[in-house]
Amino acid sequence: MKAPKTKRLKPECDALRSCFAFKFKLRRYNMAMLNVGGLTFVTGPLAFGIAANIRVGNLLGGGEPAAARVASIISVAAGTAWMVGPPPTVPNSA
Repeated sequence: MKAPKTKRLKPECDALRSCFAFKFKLRRYNMAMLNVGGLTFVTGPLAFGIAANIRVGNLLGGGEPAAARVASIISVAAGTAWMVGPPPTVPNSA
């Protein structure tokens, strides 16, 4: 791959060349990060969304709109807490 004459695209070409050079190594790391992202942003919030849908629907069907509003707010908070997660910890260097 020949680098373009403009200076603006040179870093992009260098990055692409590096990706081709280390494609097997990067593919491994890329798949690991996709798995972590999938677990973080799909599993938890999707499950909370389905559960909240059922819960709010049951409450609205039962004639309790105030409880449905509280349940929806709690489900949004639970999904957000799942995505944010606990604060990072620093291992002890002993």
